[in-house]
Amino acid sequence: MQHKRKRGFTLIETFIAVSILMLAIVGPLTIAQRGIRAGAIAKEQTIAAFLAQDALEFLRAYRDGSPSWNDLFTRLSACMLNQPCYFGNTSSVEDAITACQGFGNCPQMRVNTNGQYGYVSTWAETPFIRQVTVKELLPRREMLVRVSVYHARLSPSVPISEIDYYLTDW
Repeated sequence: MQHKRKRGFTLIETFIAVSILMLAIVGPLTIAQRGIRAGAIAKEQTIAAFLAQDALEFLRAYRDGSPSWNDLFTRLSACMLNQPCYFGNTSSVEDAITACQGFGNCPQMRVNTNGQYGYVSTWAETPFIRQVTVKELLPRREMLVRVSVYHARLSPSVPISEIDYYLTDW
């Protein structure tokens, strides 16, 4: 008695075909997901660099517009002696300089719908923490300003952007 061979795929052939198809789909999706994450990290690093630069621009503008160099020292006294501070729009005062409660304890920055960063409690919370420290180098003549921007959900001891700037009396 002769058996007719049935045409079709065996279970093993079907399994191999599905496995190849899954690899063809999952590979590009993984690469795309990593690319999206890298783009998000780059965006956060760029924003952090701009926030650090913004703080320095504020200090330069304040130096250039303040009545005296001593006035700038007085205003920045909260940021000296290894005590970090923060400044920016708050709900009560624009660009108030406020001492943090130690390193790593500055508040998270917030952003409004226009993209303005500050500390107004009704604005949306961001992952950024900006702190400023000032070290007097030459008495009443030169100071080193360090602006550090941290990511609240990442390591609080490693800044994602940091700028040192020598501010002098001119």
